[in-house]
Amino acid sequence: MTVVDALVDAPELQMEAMKMLETQAPEGTDLVKFGPDGYQWVRDAVQRGDADGLGPFSVPTPAAGVSIAPIPFDFAAPTTALNLGRILRGLTVGKGMAVLLEGPPGTGKSSIIAALAARCGRELVRINISEQTEIADLVGQFLPAAGQGSHEVSFTWSDGVLLSALRRD
Repeated sequence: MTVVDALVDAPELQMEAMKMLETQAPEGTDLVKFGPDGYQWVRDAVQRGDADGLGPFSVPTPAAGVSIAPIPFDFAAPTTALNLGRILRGLTVGKGMAVLLEGPPGTGKSSIIAALAARCGRELVRINISEQTEIADLVGQFLPAAGQGSHEVSFTWSDGVLLSALRRD
């Protein structure tokens, strides 16, 4: 699957790219256009309270009978719906693959992921990385272990926060 997402601000180029994709796509391929209003399905699905996913992209939701706390987050706001649609598309297209969110601080990246995790009934492990973060903090390291009455020094492996989070799933 190929996703051309950055052409929303260049409508002429977007139309030209879609025409080219139509000529290159195998017969029977559905091309879906997502523009500023292309994520209306997110707003519609949120307002309906769909339990099995959001629009064409399904997300794991809590099992029947499992209740989740109300989420004080407006998924139906236009920019949020657009961003949520992109995230869901990334999660659906790359089953089992990570999705990297990048952008300036304070733009809602962590908030939307926390709200999506809550909606899906999943635990969220948040890891903040800075210039002081070392790879051993993320992956893990061997640490001295308390001896069992002997004077020998022994070491045991201790998972880092990233490895611990990856092993939970």
